[in-house]
Amino acid sequence: MPKRRSKEIKIIRIDGKEYIAEYLGKGVFSKVYRVGNRAIYFTKGDCSKKVLAMYSFERLPHITEIVQHNNVGAFQVYSSPIYGDVKKSDTSAWRLMTEIIKLYKLYSSHLAVNFLRLSGRERMQGFVDMLEDDKSVPYSIIRSLQAMIEIYRNCGDNTYFDFHKQNFGVNEYGTLIFRDIAFIK
Repeated sequence: MPKRRSKEIKIIRIDGKEYIAEYLGKGVFSKVYRVGNRAIYFTKGDCSKKVLAMYSFERLPHITEIVQHNNVGAFQVYSSPIYGDVKKSDTSAWRLMTEIIKLYKLYSSHLAVNFLRLSGRERMQGFVDMLEDDKSVPYSIIRSLQAMIEIYRNCGDNTYFDFHKQNFGVNEYGTLIFRDIAFIK
């Protein structure tokens, strides 16, 4: 029988209150913990979470909800709901996720050499323009991606879509959620 990885439990402070948290892992800019049904991000220089929190009042159905909390030392602190991984049993979300990934690969390979010459914003906008002509992707996805281009404009021209399975989630209603679909150079 394989060894079970023991959960790392830690006390973290958010907005002046202490919580028992489970350590989930780390990304390029963040250490991530779980408190109840929320993911807590301790970040340094994560522009994508910062701008998503700034625009969270403009809720769109596929964009993750991000809330900014008081800083802890040198860390900016954010939280979001914990979304489930997209599984084949999430029929609609699975179909949309795989279609978006497939279309983005097709889009980037079609442009080949020119793709690398485009700024991140131009790449993102070109992809959304292509989706507008494709009838397999619902308007709510296109609207959410267009909003994300506008939101990520605040992070500079070196922001790119980063579509892979781990950056998609599904909420309790089965709606496809973009967890963290931007890569910022």
